[in-house]
Amino acid sequence: MGVQSLLRSIAGAALLSAACGSGDPQATKCTQLLLQYAKALPVAAACDPAVTGSCSTSRATASLDPAGAPFLCTNCETNVNPANVAPLDALFSQYQAAGCHVSEETCPCTEFSGKPGVCAGNGVCN
Repeated sequence: MGVQSLLRSIAGAALLSAACGSGDPQATKCTQLLLQYAKALPVAAACDPAVTGSCSTSRATASLDPAGAPFLCTNCETNVNPANVAPLDALFSQYQAAGCHVSEETCPCTEFSGKPGVCAGNGVCN
């Protein structure tokens, strides 16, 4: 699932929760933090092809469970620029501190190979 598609799905889950009046402030907070995290991932993946190691780290991926509930997946990471991870790390800490769902189980992982990323010519880690 692409980042834009994931963002739409997470935003849809947040709107549905609000529209249905779930009344669960915890779920709403978790969804809001996850949406912020998902929006920060492409920023963290920005890189400079001329800089060695500009995609040398990775961070958890935002995902959706089979029921459509969003969560962070730590066993399926996205390659990112180490110079850009501070906002992701802060959001991840807030997400965990709020008691939100972080999965270490098998997640739908189609992009992460476990190898350090390479900065593509378009300035995005892959």
